[in-house]
Amino acid sequence: MTVAPPTFLAAVGEGEGLLLVEDNRADARLFELLLEDGWPDAPPVHVCTRLADARARMLERRPLCVLVDLSLPDARRLDAVHVIRAADPTVPIVVLSGQDDAALGIEAMGAGAQDYLLKGRLDGALVARSIRYAVERKRAENALRESHDLAARAFDDAAVGMALITLEGAFLRVNGALCRLLGYDEAELLTSTPSALTHADDLDGGILFLHRLLDGGLDAYELEKRFRHADGHVVSVQIHVALMRDALDRPLHIIAQFQDVTAQRRAEGYRLAQHAATRALAEAGSLAEAHTDVLGALCRSL
Repeated sequence: MTVAPPTFLAAVGEGEGLLLVEDNRADARLFELLLEDGWPDAPPVHVCTRLADARARMLERRPLCVLVDLSLPDARRLDAVHVIRAADPTVPIVVLSGQDDAALGIEAMGAGAQDYLLKGRLDGALVARSIRYAVERKRAENALRESHDLAARAFDDAAVGMALITLEGAFLRVNGALCRLLGYDEAELLTSTPSALTHADDLDGGILFLHRLLDGGLDAYELEKRFRHADGHVVSVQIHVALMRDALDRPLHIIAQFQDVTAQRRAEGYRLAQHAATRALAEAGSLAEAHTDVLGALCRSL
């Protein structure tokens, strides 16, 4: 049975052909024949008989997919999978084995392979389908990892403080901006909690909001709290709090953004003090004027 060439490869420069790592020449030739039958327009196959040669080739040019035998002269069992992943973790791997061992197949998948095929049960359609699915699965995995990496970089490089907090209230992950804001290094914060660093007068602030957040009554909330800096001074912080949920919509972690508003509060305090002083002077002036008027009236009455 012939499988139509997978259209997902038609316009994608994801790799230069297929890399088959197989030390048995007869098995390698059989694989090529099966591939020709199941996928007439398949990318070219390059065969390496040793894992070291395959690794060297991968470092020169990225293959679309690596198909590797687990019985190589320079590798034992899953060593081949580990070496290939180390050479390029973005390349899909299909494991070939002459052993009908389900446990080995599970181990191979756990080690990073996308599929596991038994040599004695191969046909052209199966080989073509396995390669196609391996490429698609790896592509999705790579995209997900890139998305996670991008989110992690955005978290770590944010100009404002960021933290992942457990549902029990402990720091799970913090970024550099939060460390600088509070004056603690990452290790110190990860062994502490936001509550432990909160000013005593602000400990009760936000508890009701947090309960509503966890109960689903709120999607997010904001509040202002004061924290004790590592050197002892007080930092005023505007906090935006939201809830992260898992695939089943269950609460997973709390994500919080910390914005330093100490300078604004200090400026507001200065303005209020100025206003109070100005008002006091004005009131004092009015009293002095009234006192002068009274004295004048008394003098005129004498």
